Amino acid sequence: MTPGGILVVDDDESVRETISRILQSKGFETSTANGPREGLAVAERIKPDLVLTDIKMPEMDGVEFARAIKQGHPDTPVIMMTAHACVETAIQSLKLGVDDYIQKPINWNQAVASIQSALDKRFLTLQNRKYVAELERQLVGCDRHDQAQFLKTVRGLFDAEEHARGAMLDTVESLAMAIGAKNATAKDHSKRVGAYVAKMAEALSFSEEEVRKLQLAGLLHDIGTIGIPDGILRKPVGQMTFDELAAYQEHPVTSFRILQPIREFQPILGAVRHHHERFDGAGYPDGLSGGRIPMGARMIAVADVFTGLNVDDIYGDSVNEEFAVERLMAERGTCLDPKMVDAFIEIFQGVAV
Repeated sequence: MTPGGILVVDDDESVRETISRILQSKGFETSTANGPREGLAVAERIKPDLVLTDIKMPEMDGVEFARAIKQGHPDTPVIMMTAHACVETAIQSLKLGVDDYIQKPINWNQAVASIQSALDKRFLTLQNRKYVAELERQLVGCDRHDQAQFLKTVRGLFDAEEHARGAMLDTVESLAMAIGAKNATAKDHSKRVGAYVAKMAEALSFSEEEVRKLQLAGLLHDIGTIGIPDGILRKPVGQMTFDELAAYQEHPVTSFRILQPIREFQPILGAVRHHHERFDGAGYPDGLSGGRIPMGARMIAVADVFTGLNVDDIYGDSVNEEFAVERLMAERGTCLDPKMVDAFIEIFQGVAV
């Protein structure tokens, strides 16, 4: 919790001091105010993380005070303390933006749970806003339409844990399409990589949950390219200048940073960050080799090369599947994990994308 802590507002000195001491014993930092007017002044000075206020006070009641707090500090949660006779008023106040109410006499287990829930929600709101602001900074120079589509989809991901898994996958596919929109020739690249990786995982007897996570990794492995200028993405790798290649090679780390704040994506971060490592250790961004490269990344690397050789994207001219298989075999043991190459070649003809 930030230094602002909890502001306790009550016109009864003994009550507010007792509440403050109890909250301090529970690990919270507190400040106090003897009524609404002082409460507004203290809030302006300390920027509290949460305001805990009585509903019956002189000068103005708790509902008016909460409204005033929200006007000046819209992200600060307000929790009402109310006697039994005021419960109906407290419930009505929830419709006006009050976050919760605590009934007197206070059950402190329930009160602490309510306070912590409100603080957690505030923390996530501020973190999400900071995260989107950082994405906007990274997207400077991108096409405005692509920016809008991408940021809208990312904001939707913040509610992903409340969605059904099927809806989550649909959202991720939309995000992958936003990435593909920057390079029309690679429009389906991420979706195809995700499908290939999922088929590989199924053939290797991964659990249903592991297959789902690996498909997400495949869908999102190139999310970091959203910040790369279109002029670079349209070039085959072999035609990029030194500086352009350096910018392009940043995208696995950018992908990692974009996904890192989202809890749902924690299990796939390694696969996304390391999908351009080489089995012989000559890849990027961290020069990992062999079994040090996450298995998901080794699987994505195979699917990425194969898919790249079957569409007109950064790898150059489109080629047929037979040549793509020959290319996989040529890179077996150097760029690509031999076991992953063998598994892919064994099943690739049955993959439908």
